[in-house]
Amino acid sequence: METLTGLCDTWLSRHAGADDTGAVPAEWDGTDLADAAIAEIAAADFLPDEVGRALTECVRRCTPDIAFRMLLRAVGEIGTASGAALSPQHYARLAALASALQYGEFVVSEVQHLVA
Repeated sequence: METLTGLCDTWLSRHAGADDTGAVPAEWDGTDLADAAIAEIAAADFLPDEVGRALTECVRRCTPDIAFRMLLRAVGEIGTASGAALSPQHYARLAALASALQYGEFVVSEVQHLVA
């Protein structure tokens, strides 16, 4: 994840305007949403422990945005394979966090089929 973040920053620095620093602004990374992202990782109790730990580490060492996108992917893949279900409340929290991260409407809906 650190490599990916570094590559993104490098790309942005090459393509940014002359007055830009090239770094991803904090509001895009979702740094103010780190606690909420960690809470949603913990709430996905059907994920294997090592996945939860890796996602939590990603929140802390990379960005909450990247970690949350990876969480949605893990929830979709592992949840479908294991027959897990999301409560309507959990799905609503995921949707609210996605909205706060300024995601489009179809990002969280990828896991809507898991709502019980």
